[in-house]
Amino acid sequence: LLSSGEGGRGSFRGGDPCGQYATCASCVGSKYYDRAFSPLYFWPFDSRPECHWCASTDKCSLSSSGEACDGALPKAAGGGGFVGSQYSCPLYPSPYPTDDAGEDVPPDFLPDWMGALLDSTGDDGFGRMALLDLSLPGTHDSMSYDLDETISEEAADSEEARKVVRWLHWMSGGTLRLMPGEIEEYLRLQAKTQHLSLSQQLDNGIRFLDFRISLELTTRVWHCLHFLQSARPAVHYLRILRNWLDEHPSEVVVLWMSREGNVGATGGRQYPGISVDEKLNMWKEVETIFDGVLLDTRISSVGRTPIRALVERNHRLVVYASDYDEFTNASPYALDGAFIDNFWRGNAVFEEPDTLAAQREYLATAAERNADVRERGGGSGFTLMSMNTAGQGWQIKGAAQERFLPWPLDRLFNNCASRMGTSIPGGDGIWCPETLLDVSQLSNYYGQIAMEEAYHKSEACSDMDKTVSGTGWDLPNAFYLDALDYNGLLRTGPTPLFGSARHAMINGTKAYAYVDTVIAHNVWVACEGRLHSDSDYSNEERHFTFPSNNIASLPQMAKGRYLQNSSVSSNLDTGGARSCEGIKERVKRRRANHSLSLWVDATFGRRSDWPTQTEVRLFAQLQRKR
Repeated sequence: LLSSGEGGRGSFRGGDPCGQYATCASCVGSKYYDRAFSPLYFWPFDSRPECHWCASTDKCSLSSSGEACDGALPKAAGGGGFVGSQYSCPLYPSPYPTDDAGEDVPPDFLPDWMGALLDSTGDDGFGRMALLDLSLPGTHDSMSYDLDETISEEAADSEEARKVVRWLHWMSGGTLRLMPGEIEEYLRLQAKTQHLSLSQQLDNGIRFLDFRISLELTTRVWHCLHFLQSARPAVHYLRILRNWLDEHPSEVVVLWMSREGNVGATGGRQYPGISVDEKLNMWKEVETIFDGVLLDTRISSVGRTPIRALVERNHRLVVYASDYDEFTNASPYALDGAFIDNFWRGNAVFEEPDTLAAQREYLATAAERNADVRERGGGSGFTLMSMNTAGQGWQIKGAAQERFLPWPLDRLFNNCASRMGTSIPGGDGIWCPETLLDVSQLSNYYGQIAMEEAYHKSEACSDMDKTVSGTGWDLPNAFYLDALDYNGLLRTGPTPLFGSARHAMINGTKAYAYVDTVIAHNVWVACEGRLHSDSDYSNEERHFTFPSNNIASLPQMAKGRYLQNSSVSSNLDTGGARSCEGIKERVKRRRANHSLSLWVDATFGRRSDWPTQTEVRLFAQLQRKR
């Protein structure tokens, strides 16, 4: 556990103190975790060399060396070519792929998966399903990939907590910038749930976004937040979303806007210290940015209107807004966030036996729950299942001790590792999760069990794979969770998405086919005609007819971009033959590439024989049948 990190080449013994590190995380984390530098390190009396990483050359060097990266001077000299923090390290083990022009190269199929299903299953399949007949893959705290080093003034719920947070905001960057940057960097690592950018998340198949915002009281500018405020104003990310929607005209996205994920809070409980006029001004910006693509509830319904009709009408952004009346003035271009039914267990993986039992119970009764919740708001109720875990106070404190205190003080009065060994038996009190992504990926490891079981046991998917049948099992209208990886995967291995600063790990970058599993569920529903609420369709909606040229009514610019950039087959434009069997096989192959995987690495909390043997035996049978 005390190595110089994954890919490191041993501890410093003289010469270049930074050149030994082969990964970004081990490079920039060496100051805290490589004891060979100095056993007497103690912030703020810092005597260790400062290393930074040049991503274009995969080289670690001294910040004070004066060496350039991509033609830019080190940050210490006013340049910005280097990475100096774990938070900003590139995706590990391979950076997000780019082309010669530096543009992102998305994975196959996922950027336009809705269009692929429309094309493959036709107007009698996916095209006639309503949005609430679907299950959508989503991300939790979707904007936390781009947090600033400034603590948000509105990062706490109670007034006493807000006083402390506002003081920290004042110290950290809101006014004086008195707090050392490395403490703020540590806080960012405790707040980061996503590593992929907004456009990357969408390109990797995400269709539900958890968009948390608040007005910073000093600047009176709306930012996204997760304890810290986003690096850019909230409208910056909304414009990215608009551009993406224009480039992918077959896709429908659900956006939930709130401050801290509270569906029902209103007024000052949802947005403390913010006037109604300020909220309405923000909503006007939303309407302006998304003019022409917002769902108009006077014309379309999430519970009745077929997906094909939403695409044809360009009603492709569905906004659920908490504090609906004051934030939107009951706008017809939004739905009330209170219509969302959100399942969440905050302690999750730290109470894994109870959590897995609760997740299984929820999914085993999801068909009935989906039907009941759907009735909210005249057929607009939306079921949401969170599978993330919140960081715990003892874990955050313990990780800080290990990061900032010298040995052996880092373990003195530090019960984090021992509590982890109690939470997940067999860990022997060795590991304390250092970042929120460490916690998230551990949560994903056990969360995949419930998701895979629901996929196989739901009435929809049981016939598709001829495996286990069940009654009442279903998927919610959306999942939202942490640590989305490239190709729509869910990172379940212990190496954080930005790499590890000091650990060598078994199956470190292992991942589960999250997005493809949700898509596979939708494929079966589309192909077998098992709509969740067929009786809710009005005559007009159920018999909606579409032109033979399926994208003829789209704006010319959007249609051109779609035909040029989409991975969807040309049948969408020509009305060619459609094949449910083809799309089923395609998604099945994609899932097989990253199927459920369990292994034994008790040090990092991964068990294949816990919480119970029943699930393990079940999934061994499922793997053999596939």
